[in-house]
Amino acid sequence: MSENQFQTILSAIQELNVTVGSFENRFDKIEIRLDKVEGRLDGIEDRLDKVEERLNKVEGRLDGIEDRLDKVEERLNKVEGRLDGIEDRLDKVEERLNKVDGRFDKIEGLLVGIDGELKRIEYWTPYNANEDVVAKLEAINVP
Repeated sequence: MSENQFQTILSAIQELNVTVGSFENRFDKIEIRLDKVEGRLDGIEDRLDKVEERLNKVEGRLDGIEDRLDKVEERLNKVEGRLDGIEDRLDKVEERLNKVDGRFDKIEGLLVGIDGELKRIEYWTPYNANEDVVAKLEAINVP
């Protein structure tokens, strides 16, 4: 092998070393970026866990509200049955119906509020959950 060929090979080896070094630096940067992405994913998973937990609470509350509404509806059906047979107590029944109507307005207002809050929850879930929404829903007290 001639001196010229030897120098060409050495030059090629040096260029390869520079290229490999460049790759190593790029790999280091990629690993750092991957670490950051993994950290962000951990944060997102934690937030999703919290959102799921809050949604479970909200669903539980909604189940309770639905059960209570079923009971209210059942009670109203009984009141209607009694009205059919009790004409002489009509004045008292009308007073009670006015109270029930007021309660319905209150329940309807609460349901409108709940519907609005649910739309906000749907908008913010799962990535941007709004803690105020959950706090407001938990604060609702349906009589």
